[in-house]
Amino acid sequence: MTEDHGRVWWVRGGQLLTHRDGRWGVERADIQVSGSSIARVDTSPAQVEGQAGDLNAAGLLIIPGLINAHVHSNDDFLRGRVDKLPLEVYMLMAVPVTGVAELRPEDLEVRTLLGAAEGLKTGTTCFLDDCYHIDRLRPEAIDAVLGAYNRIGMRAWVTANLSDKPMPDTIPFVKDYLDEERYAEIARRPFRAEEALAYCEEAIEKHNRSETGLVKFAMAASGPQRCTDAFLTKIWEVAERHRVPCVSHVLETRIQAITGDIFYGTTLITHMDALGCLTPHTVIAHGVWVTDADITLIADRGATVVHNPTSNLRLGSGVAPIRKMLTAGVNVALGADGMTSNDAQNLFLEMRLAGCLHNIKGQPYDQWVGAQEAFSMATHGGASAIGMGGRLGEVAEGRLADFTLLDMDSFAYTPMNEPVQNIVFSEYGQSVRHVVVSGEIVVRDRKLVNCDEGELYARGREAASRFFTDNAKAFERIPEFLPAFEAAYRRASTMEFRRDRWLPGE
Repeated sequence: MTEDHGRVWWVRGGQLLTHRDGRWGVERADIQVSGSSIARVDTSPAQVEGQAGDLNAAGLLIIPGLINAHVHSNDDFLRGRVDKLPLEVYMLMAVPVTGVAELRPEDLEVRTLLGAAEGLKTGTTCFLDDCYHIDRLRPEAIDAVLGAYNRIGMRAWVTANLSDKPMPDTIPFVKDYLDEERYAEIARRPFRAEEALAYCEEAIEKHNRSETGLVKFAMAASGPQRCTDAFLTKIWEVAERHRVPCVSHVLETRIQAITGDIFYGTTLITHMDALGCLTPHTVIAHGVWVTDADITLIADRGATVVHNPTSNLRLGSGVAPIRKMLTAGVNVALGADGMTSNDAQNLFLEMRLAGCLHNIKGQPYDQWVGAQEAFSMATHGGASAIGMGGRLGEVAEGRLADFTLLDMDSFAYTPMNEPVQNIVFSEYGQSVRHVVVSGEIVVRDRKLVNCDEGELYARGREAASRFFTDNAKAFERIPEFLPAFEAAYRRASTMEFRRDRWLPGE
């Protein structure tokens, strides 16, 4: 993709979704784009004839680019593989626990492009991609993933998700049900913690040098229970030194809540805080099983929680206490999670569910989470999560020019009574006409500008087929380990616990 950051052009004749006095509403506006930023928003525009290079937005609704704050691009070959499994069993079934063959850089690129293309075509302009390097962490693999986002023209923060504990040691009781040979086989996979941290720092120094760069590198720990305390602390030291987001899965499931008690005698949030790993750069994925005290800590430390409503339901993880978080002042963003726990990268679907799901808890209806809150999670919340609050999340003067134009000549907006409610409850991406990222049109008239979709699908099918062929024996061996994980899950599930995230009430 080529960028001309000196180009000045206008989006004329559209209806703009703006944020005034704490609420989203619509007003007529023309928008001037200069380079990668919005130079002017004219809400009383005169009738001016468009110039060459301007975009005619008549009949279009202009909204901020959506920010998907929790994605796993490493899952993009695995769409449709898993159903009716809880996380602790699903993790075993999704990817061979004995390891996978090394992926080619070109396959990593096309794998990443598959999710990015779906995101762009459904109005998402930025991903926080928590990428697991399921084969082997290496600089050329990091470059391939970041390069894919650059190629398609999508804004992204990309991690290399890290953990240094043997996988069977991260879930209570699994080791009790594995024989010594099988335990040793899946516990001995080599991991060099200092080498991994060095690769991450090199990636930050390489990709984050430009303030206006489209794609940047962030840090991530798979989960506090999946890392030794020393390694977890070092991950956060890197994130704080470079002032980048640091992602971690925390209290996603009831088993993880029990894990905190068993491993540390406290909640995982309290444990992270004691280690200095709860900061404004901390991005907590899920947070379903947090306590009230956890919520207070998260708010006090300025950390973010990313709500993943579809994934939480698909994996039976529960319903996060989002109203309590919002009331406490926690920044809440919105995510779709990976293809194996969602099967889509469409943030409109997440907004719709976020705007409905929390009404089942039996609270007074003035405490429900609705369209306004859901849309803010997908915009303001995501911008703050990646440290770009004030630069993304709204279409306003001085902000980066990331926005989506929706065709109002559709069922979703006929009639348009309350714009945000139409967007959250009627839109599923079918109305996306154009998408602009960093001042460049990357979707025009519903077609990707920088990528041929037909070619992408063909490459994606070929690369996915190669992945499953190369790892056929490893996938065939998964059932050998399944009984141990199922037994551990059943045992942990019978343990009494002090809170509930499945039934109405908080």
